[in-house]
Amino acid sequence: MDHLTEVLVHSELVFEVNGEVVTDSLVIAKTFGKDHYYVLEDIVKILYMRVKNLRKEILTSPLISIHRVSACLNTI
Repeated sequence: MDHLTEVLVHSELVFEVNGEVVTDSLVIAKTFGKDHYYVLEDIVKILYMRVKNLRKEILTSPLISIHRVSACLNTI
């Protein structure tokens, strides 16, 4: 019975677009009884953290460090 409930909930949360399973912020807000504004705010926070982490990863990448050293040597 739990499996049936899980399938029903998932089918209300997600839908198919061009062969991809997706959802949107309005569906999430309605399903979980949240204000759409706060769902969007949380999405922005998640995206910001992903960009921040990606930036940190890029800046600490060995390839970037080698490039920086090369660039510094070229200015000497």
